[in-house]
Amino acid sequence: TRGEEGLPPPSDLERATLDRVKAPAHVRLACQLRPPHDIGVVPLIPVGARSRGMRIAVEGGVEVLATALCVDLRDSTSLAAGKLPYDSLFVVDRYVQCVSGAIAAHGGYVTSVAGDGIMSVFGIDGDAQAGASGALAAVRAIWEGLDRVSEELAHDLAGPMRFGIGVHSGKSVLGSIVLSGAPSLQFLGDTGNVAARLQDLSKELAATAVISQDVLAQAGWAPGPSLPLTDVVVRGRGGEALRVAAIGDLAALRPGPTLARRPA
Repeated sequence: TRGEEGLPPPSDLERATLDRVKAPAHVRLACQLRPPHDIGVVPLIPVGARSRGMRIAVEGGVEVLATALCVDLRDSTSLAAGKLPYDSLFVVDRYVQCVSGAIAAHGGYVTSVAGDGIMSVFGIDGDAQAGASGALAAVRAIWEGLDRVSEELAHDLAGPMRFGIGVHSGKSVLGSIVLSGAPSLQFLGDTGNVAARLQDLSKELAATAVISQDVLAQAGWAPGPSLPLTDVVVRGRGGEALRVAAIGDLAALRPGPTLARRPA
């Protein structure tokens, strides 16, 4: 905001990053610039934000290696067929409470609920391994929980609840959007988009959960014989293949010989 004149030009490394993020001319990288005189700046990421967990959502934005988990209820329109509106609402509420409760119990944060689609993020405190591990534990808890809900509501449902889950790890920018005076945690970047598209691909792959290899690697787990990996093409990634585990049996995600922890 002051003293831009006379600053050394960006190095090749700084220029490449600034070009990649399409930064305006008056934006520089604090880790690269060495000003020869006093300047005035506005930090885009608050000092120490990485260590303050949830508070970053109120105070600004920060880039972390996060894990996104997306859940969608299949054939949700059939739940309302022949039912009173409040009965349908009751069923959907049980689904939302089950999923959001499992996410929160394993360290995740629900960032949006759109109809029967639920998006969440793990690892916002900067611990990528704990975030990925929490997301995997949440997948198991969601699956087990919705199976129980299906049994409890068997007399109200035409069949067991069917759902799809997509999970992916990658860099995301965490921040907040204020609606009606209340800040809402959001994360931007490709990570959430990929998780949502993996959830969509679960239909084609005849799987309940599709988890990227990046998640397993971040969690420190190596897939075993009953958890094979396959390459898929995710829309919006320029045709680049992504290696995933397509899971149709909950037993494949239970702790034990299926998932062997990588040596430290």
